[in-house]
Amino acid sequence: MSDMNHLNHNNKNEHPDFNEISGEENILVRGVAFAMLVAHQQVNGAASALESLQSDPDFGSSAMRVLHSNQGNNNQ
Repeated sequence: MSDMNHLNHNNKNEHPDFNEISGEENILVRGVAFAMLVAHQQVNGAASALESLQSDPDFGSSAMRVLHSNQGNNNQ
């Protein structure tokens, strides 16, 4: 039987908790999440999430820009 211990993904040293991600890693993960929201705005809840990000210090102005762009497109 082969040794399967290396497949144990519960080892905290191998996979840090999201709360432990900081600095550049944090902004990269948040940036990817934001990009996914923008790309999938038609998915239920995505627009609401963008609305809630309007006050976010990192993504607020981008969220407002996306939402205002969508309002302009809906008025045409």
